[in-house]
Amino acid sequence: EATHNQMPSLSTLRNSAITLLNYLNSVYWDPLNQIRNQAAAQIRTCLDDYMNAVESEEAEERSVETSVVHGPHSADKVGDNSNMFAVLMEEKKKKKPKAKDIENKVAEPEPKQKKQTVRSQVYFVKRLLNLCVPLDVVWDTTINHLLTSSLVPQSSKDFPCSEQSVLKLQKRLQCLLSALGKMWPGVIVALLNAIIDHLFVSCADPDRTT
Repeated sequence: EATHNQMPSLSTLRNSAITLLNYLNSVYWDPLNQIRNQAAAQIRTCLDDYMNAVESEEAEERSVETSVVHGPHSADKVGDNSNMFAVLMEEKKKKKPKAKDIENKVAEPEPKQKKQTVRSQVYFVKRLLNLCVPLDVVWDTTINHLLTSSLVPQSSKDFPCSEQSVLKLQKRLQCLLSALGKMWPGVIVALLNAIIDHLFVSCADPDRTT
């Protein structure tokens, strides 16, 4: 009608434009936003799983160091404050198991415990890099999530201002950042700029919570 005959009225054109925008929203923009939101959620899940793997590895290292320093039976050693006279004490005699107990053990085998598969941090880095998502979503979501969760310390109690804290952060994120830098050149520079902006905003507004 508008191209071959008489131009429609302004109200008709406005209604047609609104109808067209609603159609584009329903068939294109809304599904596209839904896909991008799902992709961002997958990226955040990978990053959270990565940090959980890092923390579990740190806890395992601490437990190994504790067992090496103290030993499994440190309380029975001479000179230990908890039991200084362990050598002078008589050893407890082990009770012989009764025949009924042996029969019960043989008759009722213990249920096997399922081994929990522990994923390493390298596994979650590979899973992040293998996601088929738009590049801008990866960049924005990864940088924002690192700033709000792990890269910028949230409290001075866990990360005091010291060289040890810097080395701890470097050890935590070395695997992830090196992989991101190789896969997407320029992401480290963008991350550094985002950190500087984040710090400037925090210094300008001290009451702002990170």
